[in-house]
Amino acid sequence: MAQMVGGEIDAYCTKCKRDNVHAIVALVDGEAARVQCKSCNTQHNFRAPRAGAAPRVARAATRAVGSAPARPRRSTPEPHNPSREWRKAMDGRDAAGARAYSMAEGYNSGDLLRHPKFGTGLVTEVLAGTKVAVLFEDGRRVLVMNKA
Repeated sequence: MAQMVGGEIDAYCTKCKRDNVHAIVALVDGEAARVQCKSCNTQHNFRAPRAGAAPRVARAATRAVGSAPARPRRSTPEPHNPSREWRKAMDGRDAAGARAYSMAEGYNSGDLLRHPKFGTGLVTEVLAGTKVAVLFEDGRRVLVMNKA
C-alpha cells in the first residue's frame, strides 16, 4: 500500500514510549520520514513499531551459586487507549446537555463541556481552582477556568 502525507501508520512514539497510530507528516522516497502521534500530538522522525520487532538477545545471566533464581518478567500491559476511557466515562451521560466551554466560567468534577476544538469532554478534576482536567476522546487536557 502506498504511503501518503496525512495517512495513518503504526509507529513507535518517542514521547509515549509505546507503539501508537501516527499521521504521516513527511515522506522521503515514498516512505514515512516524519510522523505525528495521534495520542500526544508530538511530531518526530518515523520509528518502526517495536511490538513486531525481533526480540533483543539477552545477555547471559550471571548469579552466584546457590542464589535465588531470576524472577520471570511480567507481561506487557495493554496500551493506554484514551478513546476507550472516554467512551466508558461518557456511558449513560447525555452529551447534548454539555455546556459550551468558556475560560470565564467555573466547572466542577463531573460536568460535561463542549470545546470548539476538542469536542465533548468530562471534567475529571478541579486543579488549583483556576484549572480543570478534562477527558476528551483524544485524551486528557488541562483547561483554564474562572479567568476574567
